[in-house]
Amino acid sequence: DIFGETGRVGVGGAELALLTMCEAWTKAGHEVVLFNDPRRGQGSSPFEQRMVDSFQAGEKRDFLIVFRSPNQKIYRVESPRIWWSCDQHTVGDFRHFAQFANKIVTISPFHSDHFNAAYQIENTVSIDLPVRSWEYETIEKIPNRLIFTSVPDRGLEIALKTFPRIREVIPDATLVVTSDYRLWGATSPMNDAYVRQAMSIDGVQFLGGVPRKRLVQEQLKAQIHYYPCIYDELFCIAVAESQIAATLPITSTRGALPTTNMGVLIAGNPADQRCQDVFVETAIKYLQADYLPKVQLEVQQRAFERFSIDSILKEWQERVFDAI
Repeated sequence: DIFGETGRVGVGGAELALLTMCEAWTKAGHEVVLFNDPRRGQGSSPFEQRMVDSFQAGEKRDFLIVFRSPNQKIYRVESPRIWWSCDQHTVGDFRHFAQFANKIVTISPFHSDHFNAAYQIENTVSIDLPVRSWEYETIEKIPNRLIFTSVPDRGLEIALKTFPRIREVIPDATLVVTSDYRLWGATSPMNDAYVRQAMSIDGVQFLGGVPRKRLVQEQLKAQIHYYPCIYDELFCIAVAESQIAATLPITSTRGALPTTNMGVLIAGNPADQRCQDVFVETAIKYLQADYLPKVQLEVQQRAFERFSIDSILKEWQERVFDAI
């Protein structure tokens, strides 16, 4: 049995990973129930979904996974309890809640270190989020195409500011932006200032929120994931997906990016001019390099081995379920 955050699962990266795992566990022969307050008309799923209020603590189950936020409903559950966290903080007392979990799963070593430093939560198990690799078919890449796919406030302003300098050297360079807070369930994109900034820059295509199928296509067509990140990512599913798409990430070293990004890492603060200079120089270098396809394929192969659903299922089985 699995609890969603506050009932309703959205469309963000962690929520997509949750649904992917539920599908995979079901396909592997497990009986999965997700307490998620499913919305009418959202379509069917291969696993059962129930209203959160229908949860019964005494119901027989092999494992209970609490996804994201502490939930007092589980305190009287006798079966093994697993807390699968994907946030620095949401609601509730993390330190107190940790006492009721038999296993705590984080999504990166950086996340585990944060739990230890902030809440004195030790002995967590760090497991990557899965990428839906079967959705990424090979299509022809667009020469000199860059992409930015995270929410706006994590570095989009810097990406837009520095991109014209790339076009000064590579005139046909383009940047596609799929940055929009509706990803997190907001009722509006909340990206107006960024859209206005992009309108004055040649070569920028600001798509905002797009359906999943379109996002995958844009990721596949891009050469470089240009991400001067200014936020402490706990994993960054966008970068993991880019690597599956054979799109080379060029990112900062904030948060978990040094472990998630197996591509190019740039040290320093992206808000500083010198760091921005390095981002521009590095993007130009790789776009002009005849070895870029080789690097892309090498990173993609490592990503398939690491982020595939089979690899993640094996980690959960050996390091979580079998270890309780």
